[in-house]
Amino acid sequence: MTPALATAPRPRTAAGHKPRKRVSSAPRPFNGSADELPAYALRLPDPTLRPKSGKPPRPTRKLTLRRPPRMGTPAPLPGEPAGAATSCTPERAPASAGTRPQYARPANPRTPDADSWDRFRMSVPYPGSVEWDDVSVSLLTPLPPDAPDLRKTAALLGAACIDVLLGRRNIVSLRPWLATDVFSALERRTMLALRIKGRAPAGQHGRIKSVHSQAVHARAHELTLVAHDGERFRAIAMRLEFWHARWRVMALEIG
Repeated sequence: MTPALATAPRPRTAAGHKPRKRVSSAPRPFNGSADELPAYALRLPDPTLRPKSGKPPRPTRKLTLRRPPRMGTPAPLPGEPAGAATSCTPERAPASAGTRPQYARPANPRTPDADSWDRFRMSVPYPGSVEWDDVSVSLLTPLPPDAPDLRKTAALLGAACIDVLLGRRNIVSLRPWLATDVFSALERRTMLALRIKGRAPAGQHGRIKSVHSQAVHARAHELTLVAHDGERFRAIAMRLEFWHARWRVMALEIG
């Protein structure tokens, strides 16, 4: 047997196909002839030539922003005197020397005056009928013998409402003794009072001077109280109903 020749293996190709010829990636030297330039370089437009239409190109314009015309006094309508037309330009406050003129803004009529605004004045009417989950008793059911004292409870609740409006007591502590409508109205009034007038001084508290009651039903009473908020005397009217072993404020008015 003849020894195998030490030759490089030939590339394998499909039947009928020739192997691709390798092209060197090194750039070819340029000899200064136009034949060596690429095809796209020969089609560059000449900047000195004019377009086919024969007209020179239009020069570019600069975009300038113009201010809108200032609105002055409109022209009078037919049959209207010359001085009847008013100016559409808003009036400005007179400017002093060295300051920028400012628009004169009218005062907001809805903004209350902190000095004349009363933080205690509020009213929550009685809804008329209240449905309780306990159907075994009604307002006509007699009170149990161990029911809390009505006048003492009303005095404590009246003084607590005054302290809440003064910002000296947390309203959450009164939630079990207030109806839902009374609690929501008292909470909104307290937040408004703290925003307009702030918290009252530390020595100012509510004090009850007298309590008067009138029975409507066995478990419903209407009461009037005379209270002192630390500055003046006030009248408090409330309706208390006995449910779930405690008195609840169903209506409240402070004047």
